[in-house]
Amino acid sequence: MRIRAATEDDAPAIGRVQVETWRAAYRSIVADATLAGLSPTERAHQWRDLLADRSGARFIFVAHDTTDTLDDFAAGGPERSGDPNYRGELYEV
Repeated sequence: MRIRAATEDDAPAIGRVQVETWRAAYRSIVADATLAGLSPTERAHQWRDLLADRSGARFIFVAHDTTDTLDDFAAGGPERSGDPNYRGELYEV
């Protein structure tokens, strides 16, 4: 397994992994229609925008398997609720 910082070129694969994960993890919890309506392409556009942000406040890493297929990702950045005890948080894993 190889882990590296994500690039904008990873956005389609991150969108795919996110949608596949939601569909598997939230089956029987979230309405089937909602899960079916998730779009890897729409998610890819959102991830591309996040990856284009060069402020350095957020991070996104991707994990590749031995065939170089993107298998997973993690995203994080500043803590968003204002809790003074934490400086950062994971947003997606």
